[in-house]
Amino acid sequence: VLKFFADPFAVLRRVYAEHGALAALTAGRPEVVFAFGPEHARPLLNDRDDFAPFISTLKAAPGSALERLATRNLFCVDGDIHTRERAITAPPFHRRCAARWTRDIVALADETAQAMTPGDTVDLPHAMQGYTLAVIMRVVFGLDAATRREEVARIRDLLLEILEHAGNPAAALLPLDAPAPGPR
Repeated sequence: VLKFFADPFAVLRRVYAEHGALAALTAGRPEVVFAFGPEHARPLLNDRDDFAPFISTLKAAPGSALERLATRNLFCVDGDIHTRERAITAPPFHRRCAARWTRDIVALADETAQAMTPGDTVDLPHAMQGYTLAVIMRVVFGLDAATRREEVARIRDLLLEILEHAGNPAAALLPLDAPAPGPR
């Protein structure tokens, strides 16, 4: 578990490589299972009688970021709250929006590829981070990274800061009074 918090992506890659599409986090304890691929994720997300989200099983300090994450997260709530929250978040994911996103995502992929010269060495994680952030800016915020550099840079810096803190176990476990969305 500590290795997972230290580098979750490395642990997930290793678990998948060593154990396949379904694997328990710890040997002999099937309470926490990693499910890779849509065929395994769908039942986990839809069958709340048999499966509980991992985050909801953790003991969290009252008022901590982890407690808020476990109680105010679409993947961790069920019943009427889940139905209401899912209806609120669903419209951007309708087919017509996804088709528009596809055009933007492909155009940005083309721009990213065209900026690379055959034969050059490319820092792939950095290039993919730039591409991903450009997609987020365009799809989520409606900003074109090429024409609105200042706004995009400010939002990018904030997103990177959030991601940096999100990977810190202390940020999730300590009961700090940090801003968080309140109940609706």
